[in-house]
Amino acid sequence: MTFSKFFSEPAEPADDARLAEIEHAIGRALPDDYRALIKETGGGTLKLDKCVMPGLPEGVGGLATDDIFGNGSTSTGRALDLATDATYLMEEWEIPAEVLLFATTEDGMHNCFVINYDHPDYPTGAVLHLNTDPGGTMTQVADSVTDFFTKLEPYNRDDEEDSPSAGQEGMGIKGVWHGKLSDDLTRAIAATPTPDMEYLLRKAAAPLANSFNLNMMHNSNEGRRFQDLLYWVAQHVQPHPDPLTYMGLSTTILTPNMYTLIGRSFLADGQKYGFIWNQPTVEWWWKIRVEYNIMTETPAGYIIDEDYINTIIDNLREEDPITEV
Repeated sequence: MTFSKFFSEPAEPADDARLAEIEHAIGRALPDDYRALIKETGGGTLKLDKCVMPGLPEGVGGLATDDIFGNGSTSTGRALDLATDATYLMEEWEIPAEVLLFATTEDGMHNCFVINYDHPDYPTGAVLHLNTDPGGTMTQVADSVTDFFTKLEPYNRDDEEDSPSAGQEGMGIKGVWHGKLSDDLTRAIAATPTPDMEYLLRKAAAPLANSFNLNMMHNSNEGRRFQDLLYWVAQHVQPHPDPLTYMGLSTTILTPNMYTLIGRSFLADGQKYGFIWNQPTVEWWWKIRVEYNIMTETPAGYIIDEDYINTIIDNLREEDPITEV
């Protein structure tokens, strides 16, 4: 099968050496057809004319498959690496170790697709739909990766009324400007010397909004700028010694951290989907900021340079705000 025809935006095709690295990182041998897909395309974002898997459980029928994990990232920075991004998401969403994360949907990680390895109820190599919400179930949808692609159907907008994302259109940007902020974020903003910091932070967040939520899953200039400003806010209450602690993923819990700052912030009334980010994106941002001496270590934790932040603030004040997606 030729896989490239299914993708509107492929990731990075992998050679045999890179495939071996991925398999070593995930501790699994990839199915032959999945290897062929990654070798040809690297995974990527599917076209709308072939993205809907029929036969999904009631309530999620017509849901569009969004991204296929593989190697590296797409040209627009969608991070889809099996060895890093998928591994992190499996841990974050507590996906069973018997399966391998394969694809996301328009519902994000609430409904996704996995490849079975060790679950006794399904054949090895079968593709399963997984509802990651509490009490969610697995359902076999295809016998293999090739079978999965063979079954894909066009996205039908008439099905949107029954989709889990129905009624959520426009909530992303609405949440940016009108959504509530967490107590920790409100407290940290108040600790800064900048009277209009809340407005500036919302303005920096606006380019990260899609129709449903805020998304910082990929490296981008806008994402890095938002992270700069967010950490500047956080350090006025609690600087952090490393990125894992800052993300709330260390055994040492310091607050505020990213989860307490933005995990439940920028949510408008009725908004279902919150701010999402991933570990590799934040770690990369931290690494670059330290290497360029924008962040320096102190006994209390890392501090971001004030002159650098003042430049960001000045630029933000001059920009026109994004008010719609």
